[in-house]
Amino acid sequence: MDYIQKTVKEIRFDKWQKNMSETDIQAKYKMFEKQYPTLFRMILNNDDRDGENMKKLDKMIELHTMVKQCEITYEKATEKMGKELFDEYVQPMLERST
Repeated sequence: MDYIQKTVKEIRFDKWQKNMSETDIQAKYKMFEKQYPTLFRMILNNDDRDGENMKKLDKMIELHTMVKQCEITYEKATEKMGKELFDEYVQPMLERST
């Protein structure tokens, strides 16, 4: 598990299992917030801990980790995520319009 994956998991645990306040989480993960502000805000602002947004985030982080560990190329990871999002959002709209 890489730094991003590990830290995201810890932040989510602190938020939903320990019920830490946003202020306490910001203090504890100040460096992560500085390095990855958008990701940090996405986690803190999402109240649906097991919802679709968190599942997509988990998938993206998993692919990121696989790329860093040279298990998959960046191009393959991008293609895989793009196909999943296309299948979920675009394909149903195309099928309805025909």
